[in-house]
Amino acid sequence: MSGDDALSPEDVRAFLSVWRLPPAEVTPEHLAGARAAIRITVEDVPDFPDVLDLGRSGLADEHGDLPLLRIAGRVGDLIGQSGGDLVRDLRATCLFLYFLENKDDHTVELRLACAHLDWWLAHPCTLNEYDLRIRIARFRTLFASILRADTPASIAIELELIQAISDPQNLENRAVVAMLESAGWLPPEPADVIDSLLLAPPKPPPSMIVLRPSLRASEAGAKKIWKEFEGYEALSGLTYLAAMPDPDEYRSDLRSAFPWCTEIIDIITGELALAARLGRPHFALPPLLLTGHSGVGKSRLARCIAGYAGVPFTQLSAGGASDSRALAGTARGWASAHPCLPLMVMRTHGVANPLLCVEEIDKAADSRHNGRISDVLLTMVEPATARQYYDECLQMPADLSAVSWVLTANHADRVDPLLRARCRVLQVPRPRPEHFGVIMAGLTEDVADEFGVAVSDLPELPGEVVEAMRSGFAAGELNARQLAALHRRALIAATRAEKLTRN
Repeated sequence: MSGDDALSPEDVRAFLSVWRLPPAEVTPEHLAGARAAIRITVEDVPDFPDVLDLGRSGLADEHGDLPLLRIAGRVGDLIGQSGGDLVRDLRATCLFLYFLENKDDHTVELRLACAHLDWWLAHPCTLNEYDLRIRIARFRTLFASILRADTPASIAIELELIQAISDPQNLENRAVVAMLESAGWLPPEPADVIDSLLLAPPKPPPSMIVLRPSLRASEAGAKKIWKEFEGYEALSGLTYLAAMPDPDEYRSDLRSAFPWCTEIIDIITGELALAARLGRPHFALPPLLLTGHSGVGKSRLARCIAGYAGVPFTQLSAGGASDSRALAGTARGWASAHPCLPLMVMRTHGVANPLLCVEEIDKAADSRHNGRISDVLLTMVEPATARQYYDECLQMPADLSAVSWVLTANHADRVDPLLRARCRVLQVPRPRPEHFGVIMAGLTEDVADEFGVAVSDLPELPGEVVEAMRSGFAAGELNARQLAALHRRALIAATRAEKLTRN
């Protein structure tokens, strides 16, 4: 870059977004470009020199440099009057550069978070559900960053964030406050907010950055990506990680639901106990390969592993799959383009550590002509490659390292050896006759959860039907999967009987 004139309008807008980058990723070129963009904007945008009283003669402080705080203050006066994205980006960039270059080891993270948060609080609410959802998610994670610092209240008050949060005229802020209050992060009164920041800052929830888009992409190009693939922009900010459950309670819950899988459950909860002991705040498991006969409850066990931990759960069947598109996504440019499955789940739930279950991995097609699911899984489950997984649809790296994987198979020896070597192979035993009552209770709860009703709201099954099912299970004529099918049919029959009785 030979000088300010070398910056195109797209470059100016890109460099005025430098504040969106984590400080560790800001290069000297970013800093120089941001300063040039500030100077160009203040000098050349119509009305800016007069309104800000910062024309060419006012663009140097006593050290001959840009008066960043003065520019930020003048621009701040415009927010809410003649605001707009350019005004807000200009102010945030000035604050970002100032805080970055005037580091205080105890408050630098807070100051940077405030610069980001200040921009989002000032941004007008569009009443668009998608935009509002993204901004609230960004607000929550940035507020968590503020609470990690030692002296948050003084800086927050300095930037008038508390006043902005409590502004009753700002619809977006009201929605944010409601969400923070429901999460237990904020008391309802601004005075209490200040007291809570000073006296007892709550521990922020764990979070991570999933997507890292390139700063040099033009703003128009970036907007096109986020517009075409709506909702994924939120993953470029700090994304929530579901917290680690209490290992002992978690073990008790799983053992109650799967008393025939105690050894497997002890192994799983042992992994969580070790992770908790070593300081991991969020739920994550090493890749698991559950093997066993059909109908022993492998898929339901995977679903409960996620459910009792409170993490999102998605299943994908690999049986007979001729390509890897359902897992890897489709490259941009195709009419059916979509990101990889882990990113789709994260986007839907706003959680960076879902549990994904790939069923019947031993039955996946072995041809590499259209891409093998096993090959894609290798890159997603291996920690080194999962952290830098390149999504061909969004065309940017994604961090999938917090995703938990459970694979199921009838025969472990038919699973790709390289993939099998990266998994903890666990044999799921057959449930015994004495487990019939537990299985039926679980099936009933699953149906109630499916329809969002209480178990007591379901039709009552006739005793003779239940006993017939119990006898068939004890004799080995029915497995858990067949029991589920018969249980569903019995509920339908009971519903019809109730209707006939009423008529």
